[in-house]
Amino acid sequence: LGVQGLMFLGFPLHAAGRPSDARAAHLFEIKVPMLFLQGTRDALAATLDYATSRSQFGKPIGGFQLTQKKLADMAVALQQSQLTARRLGELKDAGRITPYQVSFGKFANVSAALGICREARSILGGSGITTEYPVLRHAVNLETVNTYEGTHEVHTLVLGSKLTGIDAFR
Repeated sequence: LGVQGLMFLGFPLHAAGRPSDARAAHLFEIKVPMLFLQGTRDALAATLDYATSRSQFGKPIGGFQLTQKKLADMAVALQQSQLTARRLGELKDAGRITPYQVSFGKFANVSAALGICREARSILGGSGITTEYPVLRHAVNLETVNTYEGTHEVHTLVLGSKLTGIDAFR
């Protein structure tokens, strides 16, 4: 897969993190499940670089089983988030997106991104909390997204209501 294989739905991004083509701009209404992916991708890329260049016990730490498992889990979570965002975009384009689906995307993707940043920080060790690597900065940004875009708890209630047919918040 490698860093080159990790894409943001095939859309190039401007520095501000917004999709740069017309179709992606149309999707901006459902931005949260998609736009943080670039930061998450950056965190994974920095971690991959670190894991392949930092040596411990005579070999790169990326050569250890647990590190490889963490990197694989992070790559899978990022790809799943990208697929979720892509599906939401398709539903939006088709005029069939529902608030439940947007909550699903925010719930799943922000949770996955936070998990990726946490694992990245653990691979980076003490360096993971410095400004030398972007991981902690992205994690802090995600924590604010988790709050201002409708907290995780609110999306949990929306999903629970859809699953059970019972509103727990009214």
